[in-house]
Amino acid sequence: LAFFVSIILLSMLAAGFTAEAKPTTAAAPLPQTKVPSAPVTHQSTESDESDSVVGQHSLGIGFGQVILTGDFAKQFSDSMGFSFLYDFQASELFGLMVDLSYSKHVDSSGRNVLVAKGITPSLRANLSYIDKLTIYGIAGFGFSNVQKTIFPASGEVTTFAFSMGPGFDLRLAPHMKFGTFITFHNIFSKSAPEAINTFGNGMSIGGTYLRLFLTLQYVF
Repeated sequence: LAFFVSIILLSMLAAGFTAEAKPTTAAAPLPQTKVPSAPVTHQSTESDESDSVVGQHSLGIGFGQVILTGDFAKQFSDSMGFSFLYDFQASELFGLMVDLSYSKHVDSSGRNVLVAKGITPSLRANLSYIDKLTIYGIAGFGFSNVQKTIFPASGEVTTFAFSMGPGFDLRLAPHMKFGTFITFHNIFSKSAPEAINTFGNGMSIGGTYLRLFLTLQYVF
């Protein structure tokens, strides 16, 4: 019995020694995989160059009703008018608009005649863009040549004029736009000395009118 107990004790000691001598191996760390970051995309807020108005020129015509007011309305009748238009867009907000205008008015008798011709360079301010529609306002000073006949006398003056009003343009195609404007015009009064024999101080020529025009322009 003592012999068997001795063998059991020796076996237990040998097993304990083997467990203490055996090195423990740590688990190898898992390799870290670097996840590539997604490329940052910046969404462009600028309009395509083809849609930008900056640096654009346009030529066209305007036509519509000329509505006389003030002294002009007392002596003459409303009629159709015409204009030749040039636009240049210096920026998205501001531009230049040049208007060459013509209209002729007579009274009911046909003997009294008013012919107004003018050139008005105006500052154009683009107030709003809605899709292909541009809403703008214009204001400027220019020159007007007015011929006035009050039978049997007639006179002619070249004087300053002021105009202002709102309008809009609709881009129909890359090189074509259609629109309308309503403008108020004031031709500053001036006396025509050639009518001094009929009118003691000369014929005073000046007045105001409104224009309601449609426009069609080529853009380049």
